[in-house]
Amino acid sequence: MTRLRTTADVIDHFNRAFVDHVPDALTDLIGDDCVMEAIQPALKAPVTKVARPA
Repeated sequence: MTRLRTTADVIDHFNRAFVDHVPDALTDLIGDDCVMEAIQPALKAPVTKVARPA
């Protein structure tokens, strides 16, 4: 188990695992009592066009 010291360490650890496609590297970031409630991708928000002043 890796000891992460700062928020930046946690973010860097997550990003490296994500970029390198190493899901096992995320084990240190997930608590033993964590429950995954949904595994499907998030829905995309509708695109809203913003009117620009003339």
